[in-house]
Amino acid sequence: MKLSAPLRSLRTCLLGSVRRKLILSVALVHATMMTIFVIDLTQRQREMLLAHQVENSTTLVRSLAVSSADWLGAMDIAGLQDLIDAQRRFPDLAFAMVLDQQGRVVVHTDLARIGQFVRDLPRQGTGVRVLSRRLELVDSFAPVILAGRTIGWVRVGIGQQSTHAKLEAIAREGMLYAVAAIAIGALLALALGNGLTRRLRAMQTVMDRVRMGQTEQRVTVPGEDEVARLATEFNRMLAALDEQRQALADSQTDLARGRGFLKALIQNIPDLVWLKDRDGVYLLSNPRFESFFGKSETEIVGKTDYDFVTRESADFFREHDAAALAAGRPLANEEEVTFATDGHREWLLTTKTPMVDAEGQVIGVLGIGRDITAAKRADERIRASLDRLNEAQRIAMLGSWTLDLRSNHLEWSDEIYRIFEIDPATFSASYQGFLDAVHPEDRQRVDEVFSDCLKNGSAYEIIHRLLLADGRVKHVHERGEIRYAADGTPSMVQGTVQDVTERKQSEERIHRLAYYDALTGLPNRSLLMDRMTQVMAAGRRQHWQETLLLLDIDRFKNINDARGMSLGDSLLQALARRLQGLIRDGDTLARVAADEFALLLQDMGSHPAQGSRQALAVAEKIHAALREPFDIAGEAVTVTASFGVTLFPESGEDTPEAVLRRADTALHRAKDAGGNQSAFFETAMGEFAQQRFAIEAELRRGIPAGELRLYLQPQVDAQGRLAGAEALVRWQHPQRGLLPPSVFVPIAEESDLIVELGAWVLREACRLMARHESAGFTLRLSVNLSPRHFRQAGFVPWVRELLTDTGADPTRLTLEVTEGLVIDNVSDVVTKMSELAALGIHFSVDDFGTGYSSLAYLKRLPIHELKIDKSFVQDAPNDPDDEALVETILAVARHMHLKVVAEGVETEEQAAFLNARASVIHQGYLYGRPQPAEVWEARWLNEAAASGDRGGHRTTIG
Repeated sequence: MKLSAPLRSLRTCLLGSVRRKLILSVALVHATMMTIFVIDLTQRQREMLLAHQVENSTTLVRSLAVSSADWLGAMDIAGLQDLIDAQRRFPDLAFAMVLDQQGRVVVHTDLARIGQFVRDLPRQGTGVRVLSRRLELVDSFAPVILAGRTIGWVRVGIGQQSTHAKLEAIAREGMLYAVAAIAIGALLALALGNGLTRRLRAMQTVMDRVRMGQTEQRVTVPGEDEVARLATEFNRMLAALDEQRQALADSQTDLARGRGFLKALIQNIPDLVWLKDRDGVYLLSNPRFESFFGKSETEIVGKTDYDFVTRESADFFREHDAAALAAGRPLANEEEVTFATDGHREWLLTTKTPMVDAEGQVIGVLGIGRDITAAKRADERIRASLDRLNEAQRIAMLGSWTLDLRSNHLEWSDEIYRIFEIDPATFSASYQGFLDAVHPEDRQRVDEVFSDCLKNGSAYEIIHRLLLADGRVKHVHERGEIRYAADGTPSMVQGTVQDVTERKQSEERIHRLAYYDALTGLPNRSLLMDRMTQVMAAGRRQHWQETLLLLDIDRFKNINDARGMSLGDSLLQALARRLQGLIRDGDTLARVAADEFALLLQDMGSHPAQGSRQALAVAEKIHAALREPFDIAGEAVTVTASFGVTLFPESGEDTPEAVLRRADTALHRAKDAGGNQSAFFETAMGEFAQQRFAIEAELRRGIPAGELRLYLQPQVDAQGRLAGAEALVRWQHPQRGLLPPSVFVPIAEESDLIVELGAWVLREACRLMARHESAGFTLRLSVNLSPRHFRQAGFVPWVRELLTDTGADPTRLTLEVTEGLVIDNVSDVVTKMSELAALGIHFSVDDFGTGYSSLAYLKRLPIHELKIDKSFVQDAPNDPDDEALVETILAVARHMHLKVVAEGVETEEQAAFLNARASVIHQGYLYGRPQPAEVWEARWLNEAAASGDRGGHRTTIG
């Protein structure tokens, strides 16, 4: 091949000289070496930078995968976006993104890419992977793992544009450097070669160290040639990477510090704190909440309520979660829970708040539970105290009120509403409303008292009435006092209202019980005495005569015994009504005893004669009124009454008690005279009353002193044979001598002495029976007992003990009772008589026919005989009425299979009359008068010994 002339000339010029050849050879060698070196350097530099860039990319993507796990688990978009945006400081960062499990872009450095789906991600593997190692882009990704499961991916792209430009610049500069080296000449070729080799070797060493991870290494190359500049740029690149790496580390440190602060805050909050996602899965919790479940946070996160509590409780929690999510705002509720750690229970105020992301989407529920147990207990104590206060007010019927003087608002307690019987829902409490409820007659008085309290600042209390809606009236006790503000001005009035209606009624009842008779409603003895005191004071000033009449129903005891106390009470009430219709206004009718009434007649004139005539007229008026029968329960009852009358005052020293005694003395005189008449007090009557009082006192002393004597009166059969004896008690008075029963027995019956007297007679009779029986003589005795004996609670045991102590045979003992006993508490009498009859004791009804006999009652009693009163026996042979009565009694006895004893048989005619009609036991003066027991006993024993009869005799004590 032939060369052109210019080329041939150049070849000759270059190769024509050895020096040139050497220079050219050195230059060519050097140029070739430099070219190879530059190419190799460039290639190595690119590989090194690419490898380093890949390492940085994988490091960054791994760091992001770890940092974004919690944020992605919590779906905290804002936090993730902040994390991604923080990576923009990397100069070569092409993009960074976080994807969820479906490959959807959650956050991206390019906001337009958010929400798009990435399809080229391989889903297998759990480590960091590089998708592209191209010059323009290193594309790497890593999975985001939370609680052992993949919840998304992080993908990062780092470009190499700037690095590529630098590499090209280095290559160009290297070529220029080679040309320059050739130009410098062969002389410098070796030096340059050595120097270049030395510097490149230094750079290579640094590159190798950097590749090994010693990123703090730097290249030290002197000079200002390309190699030096390359080293400088290489050092700058390493510094930039260090800065990026430090910035990333600082960001991660700040993020970790923030997360630590938030974690510490949550951990140290004394309340229970937890976070759930929308599905109820726990994302975090603090120690207080962990103690509730008894699990650590690592055991709680990722689970739901159903893993820790009962389904019922879990449903309750989820319902409140759903309610907060639906409301879109915090909701609070109170609940009592049990802590699993130690089983203690707490009341919590639980607040649940919906959590939203940066886009406003609800991502879960934040819960805070505050311990309100102490407040709850305090509230319960306050409520219990209020309940106790209300209950105490209810029991005491005491309500409280407060009136605000500035607003005129009146506040009532519940008890006041109950007292006023007002519905709080329909009543607006105010002072005027209160006044409207006050009784109209008390309203002005209440208002004046309240106004005076406001004016003077003094407390007040008042008792007034309330007028209820239905017309009923209540009495209340009201108190009030002013309360002052800090500036000293009256601010309110506080007080109480107590229902005292029952107290007022009780006071009225007490007053009525104290001064009025409960049965008839008439004034009682106390009120009569009070009025007499007033009348006597007025009478002394005006010199008027007043009169007191005592009225006593004749034989009322017989009516009460025969028909029962109920009929007797009804009779007393009817009598009281009739008497009230007969007296004048201003006169007083009082009941002073069982069947005893008093009439206080005022202004009876200034002369005793005038007063006596008017008093007698009133008594006759009452006598006439009593002739009309009373209709008591369909039964016509006629009664008579006796009056004792006295005028007063007799002197300036006269007293109500003295007046009452005088009237009572006159009354006894009227009754002793046969009753149904009036008697005026005389001085002798007072002496008689004094005598009765003395007899009672002396008898009370004489019984235990042994002054009583036992007398016996015989009883015989129809053939005149001795059948027994009746014992009569006598009193051997030390001064008065031997006193018959008529002197002291009536007085004993009016007091409790009759029980002691009867007990003495029964005891002596039993001793007598036992003494004769031990001597071989049987003796039957009858003992008359007062109804008061049967009213004694221990009567039956006492009789049983008496028989045991004396050794008397109960089958030889007959107890005589009156008809009145039968009527008085029939069930109790039947029980006691039956118990005694079971011992063998016989019972006899004494004075049969004188009372109001009831065969129905007699049928129920263990009766063995009837005793005919002497008032029937004495006139029976000649009086048809008495004859009929005796025959009736005998018929009753015959039909009831009872024996009959006739008292008061004093003539043969009477004895023949009885014997002609029945087998009757006779007792009376015809067969013997009463004799001392020892006299009668000696005669009877002599007769019994003479006849050889040791039994069959009957002795009666009465």
